[in-house]
Amino acid sequence: MPEVGQFEGTLLGCGVGDALGAPLEGMTREVIRRRFGLVKDYMRRRYGPGKLTDDTQMTMALAEAIVESRGFDVAHAAYKFGEWMRRSDEGIEAARGAGLASATACRRLYQGVPYTESGIYSAGCGAAMRAAPIGLLFHRDLSRLKEAAIAQASLTHIDPRATAAAAAAAFAVAYCLNHEALYDAEELLRQAGDFVRDINLDMADRIYAVATIRSLDYDSGFKHTGVGGFALETVGAAYFAFVKNPFDFETTVVQAVNAGGDTDSIGAIAGAISGALNGREKIPARWLDALEKREHLERLGREIFALAEKL
Repeated sequence: MPEVGQFEGTLLGCGVGDALGAPLEGMTREVIRRRFGLVKDYMRRRYGPGKLTDDTQMTMALAEAIVESRGFDVAHAAYKFGEWMRRSDEGIEAARGAGLASATACRRLYQGVPYTESGIYSAGCGAAMRAAPIGLLFHRDLSRLKEAAIAQASLTHIDPRATAAAAAAAFAVAYCLNHEALYDAEELLRQAGDFVRDINLDMADRIYAVATIRSLDYDSGFKHTGVGGFALETVGAAYFAFVKNPFDFETTVVQAVNAGGDTDSIGAIAGAISGALNGREKIPARWLDALEKREHLERLGREIFALAEKL
């Protein structure tokens, strides 16, 4: 049975990966290595050490919607996403690094566009980077997980590649919660690919392909997956980073954020998956101590754990 520490670890892992990767976003793996070496700790550049970006901000908005609704209510998720962007537009709290599709759709939500019409035809990773709370809530019910993952994704992204990526990210969290003692990489990749095949075959094929490159070194593996903000690349890279060292949270996240490209999103997704398997106790204290909104993430994890226990 999953433990509360795995729920906390999922959201904390998302935040840690996001905060570590944010200063490196947009750089190539080679430039990162040349300028900074292998980055293992928070950096001051861009937002400041331990600061969260849109990846975790939207994850928190979705988690808050779940807690406030005592379950998943797509209309309330839409409201929370809209409020996140409204607060940024009004100068209350910046939506750090928000992607164009997410920002546009969330702005439409708070301006009164119905949530059934707010989504943008975009295959970016904005729907996948925030999907972890769905995996937490519905880890025992994969049918509801898929439905909710697609629904929350469609608030901002309606391209099937983006919705499939969100389902894949949520599925990996659920799998890890349910298979802590019986984790098997080949089984995870097969089941995840099968899970999203009916949404988008390209995403399924990207996940299946990770099984064939799992033995490659990180440089070669990330060249195969791609590391951009295109949802298929981001989720593929996060899966690769995780399955290379599934029981080593630090290695997974360090390699994810040093991959280059969309480093904060790759780090956030990989961190959430690894946190789901390994729990908060395997996340280095030096990262937790300086993480923005750590206590809020922990509380959301505990509250979703309590909700999931009742489903």
